[in-house]
Amino acid sequence: MIMKNIILVLMICGILSGCTKKDIESVKPNNPVEPEEYISFQDYTVKQICINMWDTNGDGKLSKKEAAEVKSIGNVFTGKKIYQFDEFKYFTGITEIPERAFYYEERNGLYHNMFLTSITIPENVRKIGYYAISTDSYATITFKPDTPPSISDFIASSGNTTTISSDVIIYVPSYKYKTAGGYWQDYYNNIVVK
Repeated sequence: MIMKNIILVLMICGILSGCTKKDIESVKPNNPVEPEEYISFQDYTVKQICINMWDTNGDGKLSKKEAAEVKSIGNVFTGKKIYQFDEFKYFTGITEIPERAFYYEERNGLYHNMFLTSITIPENVRKIGYYAISTDSYATITFKPDTPPSISDFIASSGNTTTISSDVIIYVPSYKYKTAGGYWQDYYNNIVVK
């Protein structure tokens, strides 16, 4: 709107001063830059990892576009003390979450993250590896994919057991998760369709 007003003023001034339309066109920007949509991270550690790994234009921020272009997270979050990663939903180029991707430590042979309280799984994830999201109690895992991803055994466990805590809530977009079978049956009591 402001740009249109500036151009209109320039045109009026140009007409009054004898400028041609071609002269006025030359002052308009060729490619007006629209501001990118940057991700506002809630967890400082997650923000630092994401910017260090995937800030392709070097501006010290991560745009939704840059996040969408990421194809693999590898093990960059493994062993890191992260509390929430709901911004993971913008990483729509991710189709697989690797084994132990978000675990912090091994305890009694099980991998878990006692710090992770909230994570949102991107819509294009089709496979989740063994212990990928292992989290203790009081966590929220939100799934964006309409079709339940295949899971390798325990995607979440409660500390020293292979069962998921009743305090872990798994939000899903469809009832398909309730009928998915396989290892999903271990999480039926934790699934909430929203």
